[in-house]
Amino acid sequence: MDLRARRRTTTMRHVQSVALDLFERHGFDAVTVADVAAAAEVAERTVFRHFGTKEMLVAHDDADAAFLAQVADRATATGLLSAVRDVAARIPPGAWTGRTDPGATWRRKLHLLRSTPSLAHVLDQESGRFGDLLARVVTGSEHPPFVARARGRAVAAALTAAITAWAEGPEDDDLRDRVLEALAALESLDAR
Repeated sequence: MDLRARRRTTTMRHVQSVALDLFERHGFDAVTVADVAAAAEVAERTVFRHFGTKEMLVAHDDADAAFLAQVADRATATGLLSAVRDVAARIPPGAWTGRTDPGATWRRKLHLLRSTPSLAHVLDQESGRFGDLLARVVTGSEHPPFVARARGRAVAAALTAAITAWAEGPEDDDLRDRVLEALAALESLDAR
């Protein structure tokens, strides 16, 4: 990663951390993008350039791109579900609990997404968007595009269910385990 990309990532993480603090302290609806920008000591246009919307200050996660790249590297050889499972299985056990970062940050975001009425739709929208990105990983197969999209969205829904169950569980619960369980549930759809 070059210097410009590192600075961008550092700025985004700082702004998002400040935003989460403000949203938790005052409520999502009471805080404006201008408030976030002022507290983070950046221009308001910087917040919009990096996140696009106030909602994405909560929903954005820079790990998504890295995850998709790893899945794309494996999907051609193994298929989408196997690729996602392989990437998840490579996460060291215990690395994603509510006591570790980024796990603690994810729990903060999920709490805001689930407890704030004006954000309730964002988790579903982001799951669908992520599913569509997963579908692009397998595009070019012998199946019609809607089949790739259905597969991508099914895997994204399983990941969302795993993340939600993990966030609602005890602090020492391991996200890796929940993800692997959800993917196993997809594999066993025909089992009784």
